[in-house]
Formats: sequence, structure tokens, C-alpha cells
Amino acid sequence: MNNKIMSGQRAGGKGSKQRKTADQNKFDSNWDAIFGKKDKPSAVDDCAEVTAESAVNEKQNTVSEKSS
Repeated sequence: MNNKIMSGQRAGGKGSKQRKTADQNKFDSNWDAIFGKKDKPSAVDDCAEVTAESAVNEKQNTVSEKSS
């Protein structure tokens, strides 16, 4: 691999910047078709919600048992 420094960039100037696209709307619709839209919660979100609710219920049950 040629690691010579050219124009301040190394190894072809690879980076995290998104490339320019000819049609941003097409890119966006394809992205949504592949990865889905974020408007509906994922299974991970559902699991986190159920876990949080369980923790609250368990804490309430523990407090009510101690006061009885």
C-alpha cells in the first residue's frame, strides 16, 4: 500500500464525510426502504420500556410490602 502524503490527505482521503449524491430524494427513499423509518419503535425500544415498567412495579411492590 502506498502511504505517501499527497495534498494533505493520506490513503486516498478516506473519511466519514458523506459523498455528494445526484438525487438526494432517491437516496433518502432507498435508505428508508433498506433500513426502515424511525417513526415506529423497534424491538429494542419495546424491551427497554417493558424492563423499565417492571422495575417501577417491583419497586412499588417492595415499598407496599414494607409498609404493610
